[in-house]
Amino acid sequence: MRKKTYHLIYLAMAFCCLSVSSGMSQDLNKGKFNLGFEGGVQFNNVEDRTTLNPTISKTGYAIGPYIEYFFSDLFAVKLGLYFDNRGFKIDDLYVGLADSSQIIPDSIVYSRGSYLHITRNYNINYLTIPLSIKYVKGTGKFKIYVEAGVFYSLLLNATQKGQNDLYIEPEYAPHFKEPYNVPGHQYEDFNGDATSIFNTYDFGVNLFLGGIVQFNPQWGLTIAPGFSYSFANLYSNPEIDARWTQIFRINAGIIYTFKEK
Repeated sequence: MRKKTYHLIYLAMAFCCLSVSSGMSQDLNKGKFNLGFEGGVQFNNVEDRTTLNPTISKTGYAIGPYIEYFFSDLFAVKLGLYFDNRGFKIDDLYVGLADSSQIIPDSIVYSRGSYLHITRNYNINYLTIPLSIKYVKGTGKFKIYVEAGVFYSLLLNATQKGQNDLYIEPEYAPHFKEPYNVPGHQYEDFNGDATSIFNTYDFGVNLFLGGIVQFNPQWGLTIAPGFSYSFANLYSNPEIDARWTQIFRINAGIIYTFKEK
């Protein structure tokens, strides 16, 4: 439901802004260089097609500088360098475990009260380099723009916090194979570095719709909501088919236009 709401809001904003842009006059931008710094919140989702653990979205952020060059009055090329914080959670419960019996060969024992509770909280940091093309329309105090491009992310580090809580009903414990034949709770903690679990890189596409409030010819304030879509596998294990998908971002920042000589 949240994904559909984000898409509808974004499409409505795009329609309104593009309609307004048709009536705007245009600054002469060709040959200008801009230096900017922006950051914002991002809502991350992971799509996991292999394991049975459903993921829970987590809020992160991205922040960093960028530079852009106008090769025409309407279009600019933009290159950035961002510290990119993402993450997700897992909270899954398997109730009623079954195992092959050690007492009666080739049979199945079902333990209604036994369960496995899995929790994970992953915090993952990337160095992200986006390269995009911006279409900028407007003059004077206000401009709008559409930005589309690609990004490459290099994994910096990852940490995890969580636990496996395995509970085996005492009366059924003898029927389970080792090491699951211990009655009661068995806890396994997963806290600390998790960098090796994840792929060393990520890549995908970005799409943003933004506005610029120009304080004077050199300084402006920017705000831009948008989406990122990833194509690389999230985990280092190629047998797990999972990726970042539909990362919704809201960026804000400042921009400086170099004076023409």
